[in-house]
Amino acid sequence: MNERPGLRIVNTHNITKELNGTNVSFALFLIHDVSPSYEMRNFGTSSRHVNQKMHDLGMTVQEQTTALNGSIYTTHNIQETKDVLNGFGLMEEFYIRHNFSNIAHMFQVLNDASNLQYVVPRDYYASLSLAGTDIDLIVSDFFIAKSALDAESIADPGARFEDVGDHGSIKNRVTVNGQHVEVDIRFLGDQYYDCRWQQYMLQTRVLLQNTVYVPKEEDHVFGLLYHGLAHNKPEAALAYHARKLRQKFLRHNIPVTEAGPLDIHAMRHALNTFLWRRNYTYTCSLDSTVGCNFCNGTELKEGFVGFGYSKSICLSTRLGWRCEKDHEIEKAVSIATDMGSLHPAFTVDKVAKARQLLYTLLAL
Repeated sequence: MNERPGLRIVNTHNITKELNGTNVSFALFLIHDVSPSYEMRNFGTSSRHVNQKMHDLGMTVQEQTTALNGSIYTTHNIQETKDVLNGFGLMEEFYIRHNFSNIAHMFQVLNDASNLQYVVPRDYYASLSLAGTDIDLIVSDFFIAKSALDAESIADPGARFEDVGDHGSIKNRVTVNGQHVEVDIRFLGDQYYDCRWQQYMLQTRVLLQNTVYVPKEEDHVFGLLYHGLAHNKPEAALAYHARKLRQKFLRHNIPVTEAGPLDIHAMRHALNTFLWRRNYTYTCSLDSTVGCNFCNGTELKEGFVGFGYSKSICLSTRLGWRCEKDHEIEKAVSIATDMGSLHPAFTVDKVAKARQLLYTLLAL
């Protein structure tokens, strides 16, 4: 009986690589998790979200092969798997990247993903034509979206969401027709918008051109207004969107002058009224690259209505961390390293023992 349902070994490799002038041999197990689930696990003084089945499998193997002296390691997420393979120069040989034929294909994969909701909050026509510099997503679950897209972080190691949690960068890239396309995967509870607003966007989303999910018109225009006023964007960018969509803005009582400077005071009043009516509040994004134009530390700036403002308002209602997807395939690597003369206790026999234990646990 498989003690780890959803996990299966798809390949094993005995590999020797030169590291720091020394030939190092190791056994690499490539494992598919067909129903990944991310949960919190403790690591000394900190905790992080990890693929719980892979993490627990690695811990079990380590505990039952104590003579390996810490030489078993299991990657915690899809990004780390790619990092390990790249570090050993094995990425191109062992990992098949998802190459979407076009942008509609990419959105169709998101549409078909189980237990996932998403919206493109703005510039969705540009996204469909790849005319923009990147694609913004708000998703119900970061890990499911990243797995479905086979997205790869473009932030420096140590600054990525997977590395440092809430305050890490969510900037990723996907491959469309052989070209890299940047995708910002913002998620429910990251405080990019009030989490209640994010949830409402996802619950009331509409399908555009039978291809991509977008917010309802009211949420779209006020989302643009919030982005322009609260995220510290240049006024020129707000003016471009507001005048391009002037009739929509006017339809929702957002004043937009035809020419000249925008009436920022009146636009801010319209945004405050909308947030008040919906019982939403201003929130500072956990992404440090996003501006916070409405506050000085913990105090709201003049002109922004201070109804229940809190930098941590979403933290107690975080959603979207569980990653359960019946048909998703997530690659994960378990590495047993034979340190040779550097670690004489780790012998070929013990590599075989670790391999046999994996096969037993996975009922192969």
